[in-house]
Amino acid sequence: MIEKLLHIGVINGSIALVLCVWILAVYGYGFMALKLACKRYAIFGSLLGHSLALASLLAFIAGSFMLMFFVCVWHLFFPLWGWVSVVVAMLGLILFGVGLRAFVAGVGKQVALSGLLALLVVLPLSTLSDSVGDSVNYHIQIVTWIQESPLVFGLGNVHTRLGYNGLIYGFYALTDVSQMIPSLRSFVGNEVMYFSFLFSAFLAFVRLLQSRIARFYELFIICALMPFPLILKWGEFMGLYVEGVGVVFGVAIFATLLYIMDSASGNHSSDFVDFRATADLKSSSALKSTKSTTSNTANPRILEEEKQAESKNQTTQESSSRAAKSGVAIHSSNTQKLESSMDCHEAVPTSRNDKKLDSIALARDDKEALPLFTLLFLFALFATMVKIANFALILAVALCFVLVYKRQILSKSFIFGLLGLGALSALLVLPWVLKGLATSGMIAYPASIGYITSLPWAVSEEARQNEVCWIMSWARAPLKNCREVLADSAWMVEWFSMKTRYFSYFKYFVYSFFIGLGFVLAARLYTGRRISGFGVVLVCIVIGVLYWFFAGPDPRFGMVYLIPLLGILFAYVLSQSYRAGSLWLAFGFVLACAPMFMNGRQMFVIVWGVLLVLLMWQRLGARWLVGCFVLFSLISVPNLYRHDKWGILEYPKVREVYVQERVSDLGVLEYVRFDTPNENTQAILYEARPMTPYFNQNLGKGEFLGREMFYTQEPKP
Repeated sequence: MIEKLLHIGVINGSIALVLCVWILAVYGYGFMALKLACKRYAIFGSLLGHSLALASLLAFIAGSFMLMFFVCVWHLFFPLWGWVSVVVAMLGLILFGVGLRAFVAGVGKQVALSGLLALLVVLPLSTLSDSVGDSVNYHIQIVTWIQESPLVFGLGNVHTRLGYNGLIYGFYALTDVSQMIPSLRSFVGNEVMYFSFLFSAFLAFVRLLQSRIARFYELFIICALMPFPLILKWGEFMGLYVEGVGVVFGVAIFATLLYIMDSASGNHSSDFVDFRATADLKSSSALKSTKSTTSNTANPRILEEEKQAESKNQTTQESSSRAAKSGVAIHSSNTQKLESSMDCHEAVPTSRNDKKLDSIALARDDKEALPLFTLLFLFALFATMVKIANFALILAVALCFVLVYKRQILSKSFIFGLLGLGALSALLVLPWVLKGLATSGMIAYPASIGYITSLPWAVSEEARQNEVCWIMSWARAPLKNCREVLADSAWMVEWFSMKTRYFSYFKYFVYSFFIGLGFVLAARLYTGRRISGFGVVLVCIVIGVLYWFFAGPDPRFGMVYLIPLLGILFAYVLSQSYRAGSLWLAFGFVLACAPMFMNGRQMFVIVWGVLLVLLMWQRLGARWLVGCFVLFSLISVPNLYRHDKWGILEYPKVREVYVQERVSDLGVLEYVRFDTPNENTQAILYEARPMTPYFNQNLGKGEFLGREMFYTQEPKP
């Protein structure tokens, strides 16, 4: 027994080590990108000065997309050998060591604490088996093809699901533990992505507890934590399911849009919200305690730390320091303006002439947000290449861009800029397009976008339509005949009655939404105050929810919009309760979050909610609040995994499967997978190719451009 526990300890320790290596490596590439951006564009220095939490999240996503793009290009020509992963990881670690000091100077303790807590949350998750649902059916097989073979033509003919074209599979293949430790197969790609969100949220949380300065975009990130435990623990999000990764993309993009709406307040839209810079909020008592009779600096201690970090960085990396210094300077001046504007707002209503003057003054610098908009568009584009369900993120970025620059968008400089962005996007999308065409004959199987039926390896129209039928019907009424479901709208009756099987957990999201929406309306009427960017970003999220509902209302596919929807409602109620010092609004926030606790009874939700409310009580010092946050978070980790004791001790992490060898009419050897063993099956560990859950009698094999090609009919000469 002791030997077995030691063996499992070594296995899990090895997985944890590889997980940490990839987390640091991705941050390394992201820090490099952020450092270059800070040198060239002031908006990134400003972002870094305002919110390290948001900046680090964007940097991580930039690093992850760089790696996804690299694997996509590499796989066009070569298999993803293990040494490639080792080299990429080592280079990332070097970049992390070089870039870390420039970004965390002065806040090292907060960063270390947040990173440790986030790591403790995802470590147990990384030790659980990846043999879950569709991960067994096709996710792991796609990864295996990437690792063991260069691009194969017609892979979708082996098994229709192998035709799926998602960038994330390359990231899973790159971060597979077996790439570094060949005898141990376990996938940590999702845990790496989850860490980035948890770290940023915990960092924003700790800084909020210490400074009592509640910026709305950071509150949004924090409040998105409330429904996130479901993503960590629900079976349909574990393994290699990609929907949880979409949540990370969605939160990052919508939080940055809130930041831009706050910064680019020179443009106003009467249709949605007044874009005055009023998102940097506090409770009224915290506002009084932090003011000085001679200065309006929001938090002298934090600003002093940042100034010390600037001078320290200046001796080692002068160019990076200038960007950080710019961000801190903007942070200081913006905070002073915000406090003075809040004072005036409480005393005297703002006149239209004042708004006009503000608009003229701020419009001079509104183009500073263009690089950040460009980055968000590319992020949304990459998120769409990860999963088509994320497409509405592009719409959200485009809508906010039009609202901010509606007066200049038709100018010659803007048109040339948009054409340049289009050319860059086409270049970045090209490898993904080529891979989709080679795999299934269309760009994003089973969608018919770019479907070239004349390609000899193209998946048949019948197979494509059947796949679309089952995907769309499963989202509406699972386990029913797809054609009967899609024939009419009868499924809506059962769906809106919450009788569909996935409402066992989704009903709690519905409850939280209506409670949160009710308190948002009450808070707006009670305080009479607006929050910069809230209305616009809320509309963007709602557009995403509508897109999800009409495309396929399976809650998994919509989490990229649903969790940000709850997050922005929770953040609005909490922010207004801070500004008004209202305990009943704080109670409304807790009440809106209560269904998220009922959905799995995760102690984390209680800890987060209670601490956010206790923050209003000024007698509680920052050390006491942070101490409680750390202590109860540590207690909450075992609670989160209280049902997974045996899963953590399980080995191997990727279970063996049972296959039977069969030969098609065209002479192709197929490994047909079964869920349970029988007298004709043999057990393997995902090394057999081609493998499929059904026997394809018409499968043929040939060559095209020297590569393997699978087809279901004789190719044309």
